[in-house]
Amino acid sequence: MSQKTFLAGMKEVPTGHEELFWEMDKDRSGYITIDELDEMLKKNGYKLTKAEVEAKFAGMDKNKDGKVSYDEYLKAMGAMPAVVHRQAFYRRKFGRYDINKDGVITVDELQKVFKAIGASENIDYAKEVFRKCDKDGTGKLEYEEFIKFFCME
Repeated sequence: MSQKTFLAGMKEVPTGHEELFWEMDKDRSGYITIDELDEMLKKNGYKLTKAEVEAKFAGMDKNKDGKVSYDEYLKAMGAMPAVVHRQAFYRRKFGRYDINKDGVITVDELQKVFKAIGASENIDYAKEVFRKCDKDGTGKLEYEEFIKFFCME
């Protein structure tokens, strides 16, 4: 995998709304419940309080029947600002790269990620990416440093 390919993959933010709906709809009823929505949002990197989830659910449930249909869901997800989806995407990426789940990414973790995605020939590049991201020089990437680097336009 080339350096350009790696960075291009980081900047592409897939939405996958259709797939997420069907993942949430565990009982295959064609509707999602507030609990299914809450679980999936958390799993996919969205950071919302219970009240925020309830408000989102109420906003999606246009006919107020206590469940969200596929159509209601797709309309609501399309209405969410792209930045919300982008933040969730990068939060998921950060979580995957933070192998030991301590809230930071080390150069060793980044190298393991490069190896896992088939880019082991680019270990030096991993170190370069890490150095560019680690603005405070702590040897660890905090989420904010990670986001600032990968969200550069």
